[in-house]
This record gives sequence, structure tokens and C-alpha cells, in this order.
Amino acid sequence: MLGFDVKAELIELAEELRERVKQLGGVDYEELRDIARRKAEDFVRDKGAWLDEEKRKEYVEVYSEVLAQPELYYSVPKLIAEFVREYGLEEFEERLKKAWAELCLYTHFSRKFFRWIMKNPHEIWAEDYDEGLLRKCCELYIITIDLLFSTLLLGYPKIHKTISRIIKWWTNNLGIKLEMMEKMLDKIGHIMSNSSNGTKS
Repeated sequence: MLGFDVKAELIELAEELRERVKQLGGVDYEELRDIARRKAEDFVRDKGAWLDEEKRKEYVEVYSEVLAQPELYYSVPKLIAEFVREYGLEEFEERLKKAWAELCLYTHFSRKFFRWIMKNPHEIWAEDYDEGLLRKCCELYIITIDLLFSTLLLGYPKIHKTISRIIKWWTNNLGIKLEMMEKMLDKIGHIMSNSSNGTKS
């Protein structure tokens, strides 16, 4: 229902628009905005009849603004390429793309399966240790954590001291270097230093 699950609605609408956007070929911002607005207007009209006119206009503006972002329709490899180029992290591009490709090899179990095993756990236990798979899971987990916290630093630079402590702890206790986080931390520190000194980076 409109307004109660905005994120899910936006994802659903973006998926419906994905093929249409691909047909544009290059990014035509004007046409993309028009397509997004028409989609938002149709959706709000169909799902938000109970809303007053002013509230419907607000929803149309918000939904069309989000749906008009070209990045919403990028593939993950393209998002990675844009991200590393924007923030000078090109050295990590292939590592991130490889990690994504490897993660795509695995799928989540269905909710139906999880409901079943919660009632019948004794029927699915198996003694099987795959050292290679465990090693690969740990490797992908570390890469994902490295990317996650690097991204958080961009949105919330004031957490840089906390991130610095996390990096130090992982290095000292696990012997693991979070290289992307270290590089991003240096960039954020440089930007904040310049900002406090009244200079531009």
C-alpha cells in the first residue's frame, strides 16, 4: 500500500522500468525524467486514491525524483566501475567485480525451506567440512566488509575515528588489512583537514 513500504515500492517500480530504460541506449536524462514521472503519476493515481491532492503531488515528486536517477538502473559491475573511478579506488575494481561474480554463483534458500528446517532440524544436519568453501566465504566476507565501511565513510565522514579503531583491531587481532577502508580513511582525513583549514582538496 502506498506510503507504508516506500522502499519496496520504489524497487518494484524501478524493476518495472529497467527494460524500458535499457532501450534508451545511452542515458537521456530528459527522457528518463519523463518516463519516471509518468510511472510515478500512474502508480500514485492507482494506489493512492485515498490521499488528498497535495499528498499525491508530494508522492509523485519523491518517487519520480528517485526513479529518474540513472544509477538505479546500472548493473552491479557498472556501479563498481563508477564507484572506484569517482573515489580513486581503481586498484580495487577487479577485486570487487570478481567478488560480485563469485557471490552470484550462490543463491539463498527459500523462505519455505527455512520454515521447514526450523521444524525439522534433525533431518538436515550433515557432517561435511569444506575447507576451500569456508576459506572462500571468509575472503568474500572480508571484501564485503571492506566495501561496506568504505561506503559508510563517504556518507558519514564523522565516523572516521570509529573506522580507524576497527581497522586497527582487525590488523592487530586478525592480521587482516582492510585496504579500501585505509585508503578511504586517508581521503576523508585529507578532506576534513582541508575543510578545517579553509582550503579546498
